[in-house]
Amino acid sequence: AAIPTGIIDWTWSPDWRMIYSTDEPQAAPNSCNFWVVDFNKRTGKPIQPAKRLTNWAGFCIDNPSLTADGKLLAFRRWSPQGDIYVASLEDKGLHATLPRRLTLSEGSNYPTSWSSDNNAIIFESFQDGRWQVFKQSLNSDTADPIETGIDEDVLDARLSADGAGIFYVAVSRGAGPSQMRRLMSIQLSGGTPKLVMSANTYGGPR
Repeated sequence: AAIPTGIIDWTWSPDWRMIYSTDEPQAAPNSCNFWVVDFNKRTGKPIQPAKRLTNWAGFCIDNPSLTADGKLLAFRRWSPQGDIYVASLEDKGLHATLPRRLTLSEGSNYPTSWSSDNNAIIFESFQDGRWQVFKQSLNSDTADPIETGIDEDVLDARLSADGAGIFYVAVSRGAGPSQMRRLMSIQLSGGTPKLVMSANTYGGPR
């Protein structure tokens, strides 16, 4: 049995077990779980494949520490929150006003582009189990989804040159580390997405 890869953090137990945390983005962004591997005391080699200890999603874990008897495990649980703020630039761009929070939903929100009239922000957000693209006016407390009509992760939306549509990257949900990413385009008013190009990449949705 091989020592696992993709380890975030780890610790040893008194009975020669390696307990480690690993990132599992296929479950949800910023999702980590604990696994355990038994080692042979004489050879120092793994005895069998790793076994899952937890089945969590939505947060990550690191800094594990075991008690001397190996019965209690302490660790740090964390998850990032990404909110979008807007600030005005004054004095010829040399001074920024106090930022105002735009998005009110919890989770990860990433601004990617402005609307052509400068009155709305296009951003991506992880909601309902997948990455989606939204548009929110500066004068609104709610965001409107930009529908692509396909149940997939939608990332990195950018406004088209004419301001009438967006380009975005589509990634199939549940895909492994090696996956096909497709550059798509769609009109902001709706319609059918169009394929621009595709390429194989390595890595999770984010």
